[in-house]
Amino acid sequence: MDAPERICEAGLRKLNIGALLGLGDWLFESVALYLHLEYLSKYYWRTYLSLSFPRINNAPEDFSYVPVSDKDLCKMVCAFRIAFPDLNLVLSTRESPEIRRGLANIAITQMSAGSSTTPGGYTSKLSDIRQFEVCDDRPPEIVSEDLKNIGLEPVWKDWDKYLF
Repeated sequence: MDAPERICEAGLRKLNIGALLGLGDWLFESVALYLHLEYLSKYYWRTYLSLSFPRINNAPEDFSYVPVSDKDLCKMVCAFRIAFPDLNLVLSTRESPEIRRGLANIAITQMSAGSSTTPGGYTSKLSDIRQFEVCDDRPPEIVSEDLKNIGLEPVWKDWDKYLF
């Protein structure tokens, strides 16, 4: 809990926080995130804050987690959009194209595309170990076209040319 505050104190310009949804009750996590954002916004108003909504979608059978439904995730995202109208809300490739499209149309301001969740995945294809399952594996060009089709203006760079 202290790491985000230390980051703000160090003068970093942008900070993204979020709780891994599925480890506890999503309503409790929402209230805790709200209070944390409220505090950070008040005392570190020079830092540009973002909020992510990572949730556990698939887990091993022996892993105990509290599933967060699509409906509950949508409620949470919309509540944060209402509570923090200028906050950058981020949705990852953990979510399906349908959920990402729907939330982009009403609340999300940033999403990943073409992400690798394999450690070293952008420089090496040696490992099949993933940190989490990707549900939206579409390349950035397709995600961009999808967003244009719903009336949004995607902003992205062709990062491949910057990787060595």
